[in-house]
Amino acid sequence: EHRGMIKARSELVAIACNSTAHALDWGTGREAAYGAGNYVALWPAADEQAAGVVCTLAGHKARVNCVRFARGTGDAVLVSGDADGAVRVWRQADGTWQDAVALEGHSGAVQAVDALWLDDVLVVVTAATDGTVRVHELRSESDALESTATPQEIVLGTHTALDAQLTRLDDSVLALVLGTTDGRVRLFARAGEAGSQFAAGPALTGHADWVTAVAWRRVEAGDSAAGGAATAHWSVGDMVLASAAQDGLVRLWHIRRAAGAGDDDALVAAQAALAASASGETPGIVTGTAGAAQTLLVADTAYAVAPDAVLAGHDAWVHSVAWDGARLATASSDGTALVWAADAEAGVWTSAARLGAAQGLLGAVLRGTVLVAHGARGIVQRWHHADGMWTEQPAPTGHCAAVRDVCWAGACALAVSADQSARLFAPWPCGNWRELARPQVHGYDMRAAAAVSPLAYVSAADEKVVRVFHAPRHYADACQALGLLKDSDSATGSLAESATGSSAAATAALPVLGLSNKAVALDTSAADDPARRSLADAAVAPPPPGHVPLEAQLQRATLWPEADKLYGHAYDVYAVAVSHAGDLVASAARATATRFAGIRLHHLRDGSGESPAPLAAHALTVTRLRFSPPSPDAAGDRYLLSVSRDRSWALFERNGDAYALARHRRAAHARIVWDAAWAPDARFFATASRDRSVRLWPAPHVAADADADAAPVTLAFPESVTAVDLLPVLLCDPPRYVLAAALESGRVFVLCAEASAGPVPTAWSPAEIPRNISHTSAVNRLAWRAAPAGSATTAGSDAPAEDPAVPRTWLLASASDDHSLRITAVDL
Repeated sequence: EHRGMIKARSELVAIACNSTAHALDWGTGREAAYGAGNYVALWPAADEQAAGVVCTLAGHKARVNCVRFARGTGDAVLVSGDADGAVRVWRQADGTWQDAVALEGHSGAVQAVDALWLDDVLVVVTAATDGTVRVHELRSESDALESTATPQEIVLGTHTALDAQLTRLDDSVLALVLGTTDGRVRLFARAGEAGSQFAAGPALTGHADWVTAVAWRRVEAGDSAAGGAATAHWSVGDMVLASAAQDGLVRLWHIRRAAGAGDDDALVAAQAALAASASGETPGIVTGTAGAAQTLLVADTAYAVAPDAVLAGHDAWVHSVAWDGARLATASSDGTALVWAADAEAGVWTSAARLGAAQGLLGAVLRGTVLVAHGARGIVQRWHHADGMWTEQPAPTGHCAAVRDVCWAGACALAVSADQSARLFAPWPCGNWRELARPQVHGYDMRAAAAVSPLAYVSAADEKVVRVFHAPRHYADACQALGLLKDSDSATGSLAESATGSSAAATAALPVLGLSNKAVALDTSAADDPARRSLADAAVAPPPPGHVPLEAQLQRATLWPEADKLYGHAYDVYAVAVSHAGDLVASAARATATRFAGIRLHHLRDGSGESPAPLAAHALTVTRLRFSPPSPDAAGDRYLLSVSRDRSWALFERNGDAYALARHRRAAHARIVWDAAWAPDARFFATASRDRSVRLWPAPHVAADADADAAPVTLAFPESVTAVDLLPVLLCDPPRYVLAAALESGRVFVLCAEASAGPVPTAWSPAEIPRNISHTSAVNRLAWRAAPAGSATTAGSDAPAEDPAVPRTWLLASASDDHSLRITAVDL
């Protein structure tokens, strides 16, 4: 039973954009939105100082494929669609986004959504892989959106729509365009009154492959003259439609009302076709052909639809088109985003800017002087135009798959993920957290990591070795520039030399088809060594110290050299831990039998390798390893604690340079034990299990042997507990322990208990971190750290200071299957 919410605030939400074509959009406000796992993430893209996600909207149960801000004069509304066929409509009220309506009906993944206000009625269009397009009408009633009628369903048969967009042709006609997998641009239209039904119009041909994106714009005053011959035939009020396809081309289509004498033939042809149609089955729209143009008739109004231009500039599939005034932004798999504009002197459309990264882009949106784009592997990029130049600026970064582990490497949070990367996030003086380095981009899914020091760590992936990394010189320089290193951490030269074997090593590079980062000296004189020269050529110069690394630099210029490999396991390594002294690494691998479940000890400093024989106790995979902290009653690293899928825990006690089994509690829980943590004074430890409990056990040196089999203190939770961590110090006045526990649903609880005469406190008062800043899937790891004194985090705290040596604001890092790494400031 929890007793309310604890005072907490979000410091960092690091999560990548989903790699789908329409996962990112930017409305008329300051915020851009993108699909991030099962979330919709909001990011103030208009503010170059706000580099991260400010909030996530939870409600979807599957990957969010597409998002779109509603256009028109109504309230701020955002529509999102997911891979399970669900659509959610979010409405902003008093500055907060709320889940307003859930729309159902699709049996396949939703690929595109759009929304347009018609006075107080919101028209929402959704397109899915089930071959249907659904049109919903929602009426705004006070603070709610209510459905007004049964949705219209447009069936496309064996083809599907990859994009959809609504517009008003005029005050009385609403048009819908679809880009479909038959290579056509399909037009539909209806009367503008609520409740009207769309009817099929022309199917525009010209593309040679799937049409992936469509976008409307209305011609405004001055557009005709501004583009010279390319736009001279446009008139104010005409519509221009852009379509993009996998043939690498972007096509423009001109739609105008057939009101002049030159259009009489088109109008007569359309009226004749209407009269000749079957009685009682006459559609509201009829198409005819007048020269190269097709004709669309809605009631008694005809519109001429004609090809206008072909834009050829991309070398691969084009995934998105988006208008900003008379300019058009496009994004392609060739890794570029182009900004197109009509050249008045040449009389043709030209690319005014070519921007991009090494990886393919999937979408781009242009707003004034800012262009944002997203692409493969979840990248988000931002460019700003000033003084005739486009300059890349920081944008949100994060993992694009489950975050498996997180630990603190000094003041930085080190996270590893199933997206095969390790990332370091650091606090910046402006108060934001940003990605400072991407030390490892691996070929296997990452599983675990542990910091040896602020400038070294070990990691495990789905392979049989543990890898050791030391920071290159540029990372140490960056940390010093940001004030993140203590005096004791400043001896960076020796670390770099030990990692690379050379004092000239400045960065690292990953060889082609290699898995090991190799040290690179940017000023290398080994010009006669082809292997070293190729690595130096592959390296990208890191950013100057104190500057935020951009995406290309993070991918290639912030790698750490690999210092060593630790062997000994027969199967993929699952858990690692580093002793507090930094001299030992413990590792354990996946196991289905006792002979494979042993724990290996590796000595980092003397080079003696792993222990002669593994530490044996468990019968199945060891899920977590923790060394005991130093305390008045026991030296640091006196015990090594292990927990396992076999429902047991084991304690190994140090005797000289070796560890031996001291206690083994079989059936410690009724289900798998996922995590464990030590109390700051090492008097007890906690274990977290799928049996919905955290259990607290006394350490051997504070409990008699007769008490070894006594019942533990059990803390019950409503769901499986997947992660646990204890604050590394005792709070003061009175002395209190603080425990954080996370559940399979993503909920995170913080519990406090006063230190008692006994080894294990029994009276714990629980509170929950607010759900809107917590996770929505299983939390794999929790890690506490004190917030730096004088930082923006502590400045925002109103917690009274009791002891200057014990901070009252703490940072809780959490890694989750929902793809997010979160850092939450908690006032205790």
